[in-house]
Amino acid sequence: MPPPRPMLDDLELVQAQRIASSDEQVFAEHAVPSLEGDFLQDLGRRAVRIEASAVLSGPEAKDKVADLREKILAYIAYYNRTRAKPYKWTYTGRPLNA
Repeated sequence: MPPPRPMLDDLELVQAQRIASSDEQVFAEHAVPSLEGDFLQDLGRRAVRIEASAVLSGPEAKDKVADLREKILAYIAYYNRTRAKPYKWTYTGRPLNA
């Protein structure tokens, strides 16, 4: 059985050089007043970065790259239309009153 080959949508990366991802948790450290030590607060996960390096060759390589670029941009547009939520800024520059 031959080893599996990486795929991006319907594009097979026959000559894949490198595929890597990075994912980090974000923590905030809080000191506890008048006590030794501190505690950590999980602030969630940052965005995941995925990098792929490959060589496309052959007569249709240019078309495959253009098609992949078009699909990525279509996904970004879809995500922005359906799932992205704008941040509403409410700070006025004045101190908060408790």
